[in-house]
Parts: sequence; C-alpha cells; structure tokens
Amino acid sequence: MQQEAQDSIIVVLIRIRPLNEREQLEKEQYSFRIDEDSKNTLIFDASTRNDAKTFTFDHVCPEQVSQDEVFRLIGIPTAKTCLQGNII
Repeated sequence: MQQEAQDSIIVVLIRIRPLNEREQLEKEQYSFRIDEDSKNTLIFDASTRNDAKTFTFDHVCPEQVSQDEVFRLIGIPTAKTCLQGNII
C-alpha cells in the first residue's frame, strides 16, 4: 500500500489528535481504533453506529506521533515533488 501511495498524486494522511484536558477529565474515549493488522486502517466501532465502518488511508498516525515525524512522512516527499517540478 505504501508503494501505491508513492506513485499516486493524492496521498491521505490521518493524524489522530490526543484527547484534550476536558475530554480526559470527562473520561471520553475515541470512537475508532487503528486496525492491528493494517496500520493504515481506522475502524469506527459499532457502539457508536449501527455497524462498524472501516476506512483505509495512505498513512494513519497515532496520537504519539510528533509533528517532526509527520513532516518527514508527508512534508518532505511533497516538497521534493514540488521542487522537481511535478504537479501535485
């Protein structure tokens, strides 16, 4: 899948934000989880819907991923593509 992402013009990265202070105090939880078999897939749990929904992206970054890691993953390749004169 990652090779396909490199060859594609459109790359979709999902970055999961950490729960904010209020959400933590209210013991809120995410309504989705990252699929253990495919780290690029989010599964929205059936408890919040009638049935579970699955979505696959080029990259899914968990809340622990730093801004630097996200930039290395998507920013640098995008910048290089632009500087080479390729259309994004």
